[in-house]
Amino acid sequence: MARVNNVNASQPWILRYAGYQQTDTGMLWVPPNMRMRFESQSNFSDNRNGCTILNWELQNRSGGTASCGVGLRLANEAWIMGRLNAAGTTFTDLTSSAQSSTATVTLQVTGADQTGFVLGCKVPFDWVSVYITTAEDNAGGSTVADHAVYYSNAAGSDWTAVDSNSILTDDFTLTNTVWTAAVKEFVWQKPANWGKWTSTILPAGYWYLRFTSAHREASDVAAIATGIELGVGRFREGIADNSIYASETEQLYSEWGNGLVAYFSTANAGNLVSALVEQG
Repeated sequence: MARVNNVNASQPWILRYAGYQQTDTGMLWVPPNMRMRFESQSNFSDNRNGCTILNWELQNRSGGTASCGVGLRLANEAWIMGRLNAAGTTFTDLTSSAQSSTATVTLQVTGADQTGFVLGCKVPFDWVSVYITTAEDNAGGSTVADHAVYYSNAAGSDWTAVDSNSILTDDFTLTNTVWTAAVKEFVWQKPANWGKWTSTILPAGYWYLRFTSAHREASDVAAIATGIELGVGRFREGIADNSIYASETEQLYSEWGNGLVAYFSTANAGNLVSALVEQG
């Protein structure tokens, strides 16, 4: 089996398709699974983490200017998820449900509760894909919820609002709008002052994104997701229609990478990706 794998494919969705989260379906490439035994008669351990994208070329055929790039999905061992209340004083860990392809995870609390959710990772990450299968609902209330995204600050003890200039795709920051039932993506150019959490309440040692809710009322239904993924990537904005974003010398490696993805901010069945990728 060749160590270097050549990927050539078209991709008709933005980043990850609905229902593919927490599965290998729709991945452009996944590394082979290795079963290892560390001593005689011990149990086998499965491992396929660690990927390198050696070079890539993407053609934007969406009919207009778009952002695009390549990335790696990160193994579940690298990240956690949970709900965090508005005051930032109560964290509820929901990692096992978030990392399942079949279990559901409730992103908020039903009713007049402004709790949102957080994602924390052992390394800074560039994209998030959440498959919301039950929409948030404004059940007859007079005010529709607002939503914003924050990142852990440089000191790792508080929150900084995501700057709109760093965002390539953001389906979570909304005003007077509910989170609908659909794949929701967040893709950004991570800032230099993103800090690893050092304070209390949340587990320390992770880089966090915080997705907040506001103006929710007594009868409002919470959004529910079935499958969450996150990863790293190399993305560029302003790629003209029928133009190419390519790199022959830059590489993207992650010890937690377990599959290749592509990103096009405007979905089109003609969007093309070519890459050389290897395990390790």
